[in-house]
Amino acid sequence: MLIQPENFVINNSFEESDTSMWEITFPNGGVSSHAAIKENRSNSRTGDYSLDFWFDSPVDFEVKQTITGLEPGFYNLSMFIQGGDAETSDMQLFANTSEEMLTTDTYVDGWVNWVESELTDILVTDGTITIGATIKANAGAWGYLR
Repeated sequence: MLIQPENFVINNSFEESDTSMWEITFPNGGVSSHAAIKENRSNSRTGDYSLDFWFDSPVDFEVKQTITGLEPGFYNLSMFIQGGDAETSDMQLFANTSEEMLTTDTYVDGWVNWVESELTDILVTDGTITIGATIKANAGAWGYLR
């Protein structure tokens, strides 16, 4: 017998047409066209959609979602990423609660070499958590988040 954990992330796979729950921002006045949710089955881990990034200038964006209505307790968060040409990068998965800000480093390791990053035992006391990823890399870096 296996008990599957419940997924509280809204549109976690980017498959639904409404992606308004995902906020993609570009610090430092970055160009917004270098990261977007796109349909391309060959670049998606499952399904047809992923968050794609590429830019001929340095890549710098954050994607996040705030989830409310959670029961107090401990939660886990994971993300898959693939990509390449990121010789210089700072990529992180994060979870922000009223109690703490947790991060873990991630990286890209080539096309269809999906890297899983995970945060475990995230304490939520007030029912709210903001989850996401920050991706910074050199010009020409590319990748896909799922």
